[in-house]
Amino acid sequence: MAVYVLVTALASPENVHLALLADVRYVAPVILLCIALGAWVLSGLRGRWAWAGLLLGALAFGTNLLNGGPWLALGPRCTVWQYARELAAPPPDPYRAASDWINLHVDPGQSVSVLPASAAPPMIFHAPGPIYAWQLSFPPAPQFSNLAPIYFYGQGDPDFMVAFGRDALARYGPAFASARPPLRTGRGAARVWPGVLPSELFWHSFVARPCDVRRGEGIYIFRVKQGM
Repeated sequence: MAVYVLVTALASPENVHLALLADVRYVAPVILLCIALGAWVLSGLRGRWAWAGLLLGALAFGTNLLNGGPWLALGPRCTVWQYARELAAPPPDPYRAASDWINLHVDPGQSVSVLPASAAPPMIFHAPGPIYAWQLSFPPAPQFSNLAPIYFYGQGDPDFMVAFGRDALARYGPAFASARPPLRTGRGAARVWPGVLPSELFWHSFVARPCDVRRGEGIYIFRVKQGM
């Protein structure tokens, strides 16, 4: 474990002020080693202490209590139980709700821009019919030179804009003004789902949290007015 951490730190130096959470991806190759080390430690509790090993194992592998759970924003929880409950009765999903709206109101071949761009992949999965605009950088690489302008950032006019939260709209929306011709959005927005359900386990709430409009939450869909 120490060798792996040392080699990873040397092979992928990053600014810690810019990479707050993404480095957790490097733990994936040693997940089995982490489980083995935990099981090896617990296996030392035998005989009359076997019950303590079972209890400690249940806390370590089934809850977040040993990872600071009581002090986290989501509080202490039994992740295994909540995950099983979510599989049995999935809660409403903001991406699913927005993609359902697109499947009903956007014709195949029309274009949609999703803000922020990180929200586009689940939309593409659930609503694959439209063209998802501005997915590639401009100017195009040679292998993409035959694609329509709408695929490249700042080129072409998307027919719809989907913004997950007002922060996304405020942060990325001004980029639309740099398109040629300038884009203007009609504010006949369809608020399709005011929930937030992060997919990352350390943020995942397992329940659909109500929207707080005062905090800029919600999903906003705009029909772009062409030629204005």
